[in-house]
Amino acid sequence: MIVGDYKTCASAAPEAVAAHLLHAGTSDLSWTARTLITAAQDAMRRGAADHAVTYLRRALEEPLEANERTEVRLHLGLAETQSDPGAAAPHLIEVIGDLQGALHTRAAEALADALLRTGRGAGPVIPAEQHLGALKPGMLVSTGQFPVTAGSDALATAYSGGAAEQTAELARRALDTPSMFTHHAVLALALSGHAGEALHHSERRLGATVDGPFLARAGLTDARVLLALLGGDPLRAEELLAEVPEDGWGCLAAAPLATRLAVLNARGAWSRVLELTADGPETPGDRLWDAVRFERAIALCRLGWLEQARAELDAVELDQPVGLAREATTAVVCAALGDRTTALAHAQRAIAGADRWGTDRARGIALRALGVATGGQRGQELLLESAELLAARADRLELAETQLLLGQAYLEHSRAQAARKAFTAACELAELSGAAGVAQVARERLQTAGARPRRTAASGIESLTASELRIADLATAGESNKAIADELRLTLRTVETHLSAVYRKLGITGRAGLRALMTTRSET
Repeated sequence: MIVGDYKTCASAAPEAVAAHLLHAGTSDLSWTARTLITAAQDAMRRGAADHAVTYLRRALEEPLEANERTEVRLHLGLAETQSDPGAAAPHLIEVIGDLQGALHTRAAEALADALLRTGRGAGPVIPAEQHLGALKPGMLVSTGQFPVTAGSDALATAYSGGAAEQTAELARRALDTPSMFTHHAVLALALSGHAGEALHHSERRLGATVDGPFLARAGLTDARVLLALLGGDPLRAEELLAEVPEDGWGCLAAAPLATRLAVLNARGAWSRVLELTADGPETPGDRLWDAVRFERAIALCRLGWLEQARAELDAVELDQPVGLAREATTAVVCAALGDRTTALAHAQRAIAGADRWGTDRARGIALRALGVATGGQRGQELLLESAELLAARADRLELAETQLLLGQAYLEHSRAQAARKAFTAACELAELSGAAGVAQVARERLQTAGARPRRTAASGIESLTASELRIADLATAGESNKAIADELRLTLRTVETHLSAVYRKLGITGRAGLRALMTTRSET
């Protein structure tokens, strides 16, 4: 195939010309390689890394000057990190020694990204290990299995029994120096009780990751899902999950899998969690798989398979603060199995961890575990104390969990009316947040406590859940979506999702139809 002259090609889009160049023979025309490089850059900007790789590999077939060949190999390595980190590493290793300044740093980060995802992030087997030192001081050090940035250091502090405020300070310092592990700092900040601040940083940094290493963008998209869950918004987490890449994680695949499982658990899809984890961890003993096993244990617990749940929890080795959830969950499971001695031991470890960590959320979770493990009147008092702490910080999801267990404690001591009140509160809190799983359990226990099951109509006002009805009433009263969100301590997106469900169930398209229906209801 004969490609037209330079003037003709120059007037066409680079990718259109590059598509022809792919099938043409090599030439001595200098613009050929430049056109392929430009087309690759355009492809990267629109997220088509595979096209960029194809153009750059073709560019390498051209007779290039030494500096041009270095440029092409650099861009090829950067593009390959998006989908084929194993192929990226050799290209980056070959050129990194010829780069300086910002390009050297960028290549070093991309190389660290590629090595990390191919499981080659430590040990003396990497010829270019010395080039990782090109990163800014403190940004990248070798700690055991993985390279770790200052942001990762903050997250490691959170997982090793540090204090929340110490972790937050480390995370803030790390966020002053952007890196491909910014998501670690974001998560550490959120876990330490600053979810709003963490969300702000994640949104601000996401736009700067388009041309960066795979982990820079993928890590932040994954972190945003976890931030939504920590903020008590499973519906938003479910939406954001669609933006998390499923492929390309390499040996880090357990991280996004654990996030997906956490969302499924919150939404009540427990059988799906078991399906996705049926084969167990690919790498036994891999700490990343601890989070996967923990989510599997949660699903087993919800489905009533307590012995299996306990076995999974016993295999998990996660430290603080995730370990706090593990200790608390194990305490509840052991208590349900009748092993109060073990339950108390786990609950007391949870209390000790919460005291070190120092947030009301942590203490609320630990007190809940201790209440269940203790039992009796004192256990109920501890559960009430947990509810007060969690209500004060508006932690709707954890409060729903506490109300669920408080209702069960009341029911076991023949306090049916108090149990129904607690189960109703748990159901409403869970429905408002979109935590369908907890809401389902609460409804089932309401019936056990003697409440008459509410008839669920297929359509009309009777088909609305308690939370949907509450939001519909506020909307009918003229409250804006923002005002409803503020009053109910929901995100704006959650209010919009609930109202969309209301409109769908009622067969209307907006507030005018809602006012008409709700006004008719109040008059009858």
